[in-house]
Amino acid sequence: MFRKLIFDKSDRLYKLLPVLDGEEENKIKLINKKLPLISHCPSSIGDDFIVHNANLSFIDIKESTIVDWFIKWFEKKYNISFREEVEVLFFSSYSDLLKSLFFTFLDSEDVLLLSDPINPIYRNIALLTDAKIVKVPLLQRYYYLPNLSYIMSNFLINSAMFFINYPHEPIGAVMDDFYIKELYNFAKKMNILVVNEASGNLFLFENNEPMTFLKEKKYMNYFLEIISFKVGNSKFSPSFIICNKEISNYINNFVRKTDFTFDFYSLNLANFYLNNFESIRENFMNTVKTNLEFAIEKLNQWSWFYYKPAGGNFLWIKVPAGYSADGIYVSFLRNLNIQVIPGTLYGEYGEGFFVINLGISKENFIETFRRIEDLWIPMKFKKHRKEDNDRKAKN
Repeated sequence: MFRKLIFDKSDRLYKLLPVLDGEEENKIKLINKKLPLISHCPSSIGDDFIVHNANLSFIDIKESTIVDWFIKWFEKKYNISFREEVEVLFFSSYSDLLKSLFFTFLDSEDVLLLSDPINPIYRNIALLTDAKIVKVPLLQRYYYLPNLSYIMSNFLINSAMFFINYPHEPIGAVMDDFYIKELYNFAKKMNILVVNEASGNLFLFENNEPMTFLKEKKYMNYFLEIISFKVGNSKFSPSFIICNKEISNYINNFVRKTDFTFDFYSLNLANFYLNNFESIRENFMNTVKTNLEFAIEKLNQWSWFYYKPAGGNFLWIKVPAGYSADGIYVSFLRNLNIQVIPGTLYGEYGEGFFVINLGISKENFIETFRRIEDLWIPMKFKKHRKEDNDRKAKN
């Protein structure tokens, strides 16, 4: 009775969205055991790289050293210089960063504007603050960018923060300079903090320029940027907040009171990870680009709609006619033993789409499309012919 009382009172648990590779385990019962399982859930290749190179020489390293390395990397990548008013905060854990951010700025009476679709981790952590979460739809007709006029007309009472993710995961959409200016005017007019999770800049394809809010001093009053060196679903993810000193002081005050300290081990591991990140990225992106070229060729042959990403390791694909996002997930799992990601896991506006992971091995990626072409597409047409014949017989 005592345990049941505790479980029934855990209301937050029931509000949390399912995660990409956790709460789908119950659906594994549907798999076709005649074929090996191919999973398109995020992988953890960054951790594998560290494990294979784990003979680390531990040195006396400080948080400031990690921050200095990041600043040099950032200035080189974006061809800018950090100004005096810019601060960088280091977190050895991405989840610690998000908790510090949301708990610093969100109270129960506040509204968080959260773009949708988006990785469910942001909504799940924000829910712990008891802030009201309002979804901002990302639609194809607006190139998967938030419609700022729509937001100003509907969602601004007690809005404290607008959380976005560009370059976008999993869609792969990007912002340009013109949109960033519009976003600044929006933030200034509505006096709202805009937070951009910009880690996708690490995985852009060659012909796309990384975008940052740091190019103009005035932006820093309303913008905060996040960069996390995570690959796939890597459990260890050195992460950074870039903001002005006033915002930094607020976050630091929360961190000091909640004791998010950096131990000797995590600082050395962060140093190793960051100094080897380009090696991890290069191997990873070579696989991603090869798989993307192969996928585009096949999807064009099948006349399936997809959004061509500017970067990242996911491909956003419209489900075939007659299926929902969850329906295509179940059908692929049951008939092909392929676990794709239904768009609804990223939010309400992910309905009608599914996601494949461009970062899995080339062999498994090719096998995914072979099974769809050789097994699922013929089965789909056979099913539709039977339905047409049944309708004719009734008439």
